[in-house]
Amino acid sequence: MCEVEIRPCAWRELLTVYRIHQAAFDFPYGFSRFVYYKLFAPRGVLVALRDQKIVGYIIATTAWYWPPHRVGEIVSLATVAHARRTGVASALLTTVLQSYTRAGLREVYLQVAVNNTAALGLYRKFGFRQERRLARYYLDGRDAYLMRCELPFTPPPTIPPAAAAPRCRQLGKPGR
Repeated sequence: MCEVEIRPCAWRELLTVYRIHQAAFDFPYGFSRFVYYKLFAPRGVLVALRDQKIVGYIIATTAWYWPPHRVGEIVSLATVAHARRTGVASALLTTVLQSYTRAGLREVYLQVAVNNTAALGLYRKFGFRQERRLARYYLDGRDAYLMRCELPFTPPPTIPPAAAAPRCRQLGKPGR
C-alpha cells in the first residue's frame, strides 16, 4: 500500500478538495462553505495525499454544546473513487479523533445518510453510535443519522494507530 500523508489543506488545494466533495455526494455543499471552514477553522481542513496527489479530505471543527462543553464535529469526509476502502478515510478519521482527544474533547458528532452503508460501517468501526434519525435531512428528502462518538479515542484493533503506522505521516506543513 502506498504511503498516505495527512496534512492541512493549502488554499491552492481547496478547489481540488471541493471537486472530490462534488464527485462523492449527490447534493454537495457550495464552495463558499469550504472557504468558510478554511477561513475560520483552517487546521480542521485536512487532506490525504498518495504519491503527492490529493486522494481525500476531512473537514472537522468544534462547537459549544449545552451545558457548556466543547465537542468535535465531522463536517465532511470523502475520498476519490479509486482510494475508497484503502485506508485513506480511516487515516483521516484517526488523525482527527486523536487530535480531539489531545485537545480534551469528550465527544464527536456527525451526520450521515441512512443509506450510506460504507460510511456507516466506517463510523461504527470507530465507535460512533446512532443518536437519532434526522427526518428529511438532505435536500432530496433522505433521512440522516446523527452519530456520536465518545472520547478519548482508541483506534480500532484493525486500524493501526496513525502515529505508529509507517504508511501514515501526520500533519506536516501545508503546501504553499
